Amino acid sequence: MSEAFKKAEAAIAHLPTPNIEDFIDYAKTNFVELSLLYGEGFVVHAVHIAELLLEAETKCSQCGCMICECGEYE
Repeated sequence: MSEAFKKAEAAIAHLPTPNIEDFIDYAKTNFVELSLLYGEGFVVHAVHIAELLLEAETKCSQCGCMICECGEYE
């Protein structure tokens, strides 16, 4: 892990971590500002990864359905 990452992580330690939906919405709404700061490809990849995480978070880990069909969440 780079020193720059450690410093940045420490600098925002007091801030709450946004939930996945908030991150996706913010990145899509403020794309220009983020792309100027980090590069377009980085922001697009970050949004795609967040969308995959959101999809995985909303699916049943047993049957893979959005609406559980195996009874895990009943």
